[in-house]
Amino acid sequence: MRDFLDRIRGGVNVVGNASFLKNKRLGQQIDLRTTIRFNWIELTEDTGFRRDIVCTNFPHKLKDKYQWLVADRHHYGHTTIVYPRAMLEDLKKIVKKKPSNGCRLLYFLDQFQIQDVNVYGFDWKETPTMIFKEKLCTPENEHHDYAREKTFCLEMIAKNNWTHMK
Repeated sequence: MRDFLDRIRGGVNVVGNASFLKNKRLGQQIDLRTTIRFNWIELTEDTGFRRDIVCTNFPHKLKDKYQWLVADRHHYGHTTIVYPRAMLEDLKKIVKKKPSNGCRLLYFLDQFQIQDVNVYGFDWKETPTMIFKEKLCTPENEHHDYAREKTFCLEMIAKNNWTHMK
């Protein structure tokens, strides 16, 4: 864990999967520092190409090899950072539903007092996601409360003086 925290303390870009990133050509800017991504997003000129850290609970779906995996449990064949159980339970009490990986990761950075964070591609499903999902999420089957997460995460971003790239 210490090596992982040392790696991100120097500054980190957290790149979500919101489709509003398309055609913005932010990839070069994103790739200037350690980058954390989510799930199996396609790496492009818009999202950058660095493969430092990925957050997913389904690493078998990854097309690319990353240096670190952040997940809910250890996964064979991956250098894995597991979300601390107590931290996850605290977050569930705050957001009331199962927190998304994006919310979990931002809370993790907050709790470990990571100061230099740029957040890209987070709009809490206001635009479609850029990853392929086998099952379309609707309000009836969605297991995250994105409205509550948005409020909580924007407060965290402001409190920490992080940059939210819209």
